[in-house]
Amino acid sequence: MPRKNIRNVAKKEKGTVVLKRIDPLSAAKVEAVILAIFGFIVGIGMTAFSSMMGFPYGAISIVILPIMYGVVGFVVGAIGAVVYNAIAGWIGGIKLDFE
Repeated sequence: MPRKNIRNVAKKEKGTVVLKRIDPLSAAKVEAVILAIFGFIVGIGMTAFSSMMGFPYGAISIVILPIMYGVVGFVVGAIGAVVYNAIAGWIGGIKLDFE
């Protein structure tokens, strides 16, 4: 059975579409990038706070935190997608309404 493009389905049918499956690798990559950006923002804040308090190694948090947050985001995103797929297969997916 050919896969339907969700944009085309939403435009043609203007109704409810059910999200039945999330690709774990795709979800992992998106989550990794989002959390890496958040880690960079937190790292900037930690650097500013560390420099005000006189700690010498605060600037390294701009490099370390995005990497750590990105790795954690990748793992959590993949696990979350796998869990969603299992639950969606069991009780059904999320219904999305399009107009």
